[in-house]
Amino acid sequence: MRSLPSVCSIVFLFPTVAPKADQSGKLKSLAELFTPPSDIMFVGTFEELRKAGQNKGRWLMVNVQDSKQFASQVLNRDVWSHGGVRTILSRHFLFWQIHSITDDGLRFKQLYHVETFPYISIIDPRTGIFIHMYMNYLQKVCTIYILSVPIL
Repeated sequence: MRSLPSVCSIVFLFPTVAPKADQSGKLKSLAELFTPPSDIMFVGTFEELRKAGQNKGRWLMVNVQDSKQFASQVLNRDVWSHGGVRTILSRHFLFWQIHSITDDGLRFKQLYHVETFPYISIIDPRTGIFIHMYMNYLQKVCTIYILSVPIL
């Protein structure tokens, strides 16, 4: 397993979000703004994710979302779409986003006792033990997202 920097901290301040424009200058639709980051997501079961993490020597970043929670959508729009976050994820993690009501989501929720959404954690693929869980990162006017990755 590749070691991570002693503290890999990212602090992003996101002001109230205005509609984003794509490269051609066209405004994105609401559906496009809140689209999950499928290009950086691992596709498969949690067991397959763990095996892939072991083989590639990467940590697992798990995001369980509830479509009834707007905060889950905000993560897609503001956090997972941010270039700095995407760089960290692609270098150090396999990213798995799952919905709480799917079979895999229900199994994961039961295994890790997930009750609050959106749920974000870092998991060691070798042991399946979660290393850190992140909560309470949304505020009224701006979002402050802090990601700290401990060394093993």
